[in-house]
Amino acid sequence: MNLLDSADGKIVSEEEGPKLTKQGAKFVAYAPHFTGSITPEESVKAVLDVIEQASLAKGDGGAYLSHFGNKQWL
Repeated sequence: MNLLDSADGKIVSEEEGPKLTKQGAKFVAYAPHFTGSITPEESVKAVLDVIEQASLAKGDGGAYLSHFGNKQWL
């Protein structure tokens, strides 16, 4: 039996399935609001919004920010 990895549509083995489940649980523990991957279009919009909102006056120069505009990664 194979499991479907819905993030990118690949079929994963029975060995990989529990690892993905464990990783998913860690994601939920870190970011309870996390419901899964966003679309490429949503990602581009989020990144462009961060770029447009960035400013040296706010201290964003050289900052490594997520698509949320902060250091939250999920």
